[in-house]
Amino acid sequence: MKYVSIVRFILLAHILSTAVQGHYYTVKTTITTVRPKSPNPSSVNNGNFTPNVNDSRSSVEHETALSRTIPNETSTVAKKRGILDHESIALALRLTCEVNRRLYLGTRSSDSVRNDQASVFYTPPAIRMDLSLFVEKIHEAFGSENDPFVAAVIMIYLDRACSVETYRVDDRSIACPYVTKTNVHKLYLAASVLALRAVRNDLPPILSPGAFHDDITDVYFKKLQEASDEIIEIITSSYELGTLIEWMFASLGTDGTMVNIEQVRSYIDKWKSLFQWEDKVC
Repeated sequence: MKYVSIVRFILLAHILSTAVQGHYYTVKTTITTVRPKSPNPSSVNNGNFTPNVNDSRSSVEHETALSRTIPNETSTVAKKRGILDHESIALALRLTCEVNRRLYLGTRSSDSVRNDQASVFYTPPAIRMDLSLFVEKIHEAFGSENDPFVAAVIMIYLDRACSVETYRVDDRSIACPYVTKTNVHKLYLAASVLALRAVRNDLPPILSPGAFHDDITDVYFKKLQEASDEIIEIITSSYELGTLIEWMFASLGTDGTMVNIEQVRSYIDKWKSLFQWEDKVC
């Protein structure tokens, strides 16, 4: 029996309605076209987004750029709920974890899941954050909480890295573990940094082993340190963060970080059509 992926779960999410922190998500019956912010035109070829690996900015310039992208807390933009907001993302992740848990209980075969505790993505129960808060803190730290394009690329990378259907060169190619409550925090964090580095043209110029243990990863880790002590309990060093990103990058298969812009727009449209934020009626 196959495990469910994030993208495939979203296509089935219309049958679900779940309470979330005093509010609830309901299904919308109309779809509005969304035109998310596109990446730099120089990074687009034939509708495919590809990172510019010739970016020569220093780590200080990267840190300054990251700081400038964070909106003021009192601004209208900061208060506006995004299309892929932290709570709808957390909801999709939690339900994917639960579906995979039930699939595992239904099979219990020795090869049905990978050894969670041996995985680099494993997070002990004692330090697991509330998933909604975790996603929110990550996006706030990196200044991406109001960018549905970035959020969609994160979810696409996460699905691609964990899916057994991703085309890889041979059976020896690594894949990230299926999304479960034991690994979802580190998987989402790795996908977030990788997606942001791709969108912001921050990928290493030479993608060799150890390439993600660089100054740019140090900048992202510093932002996490400033954002939340709880996150730093989960991810304890810049070196560990680089290892997670490198593992996820190697799991993306032959497509790598390439994403078709129309694929991203379609993903955002589906998300907007499935999740609608409403005040809970008591």
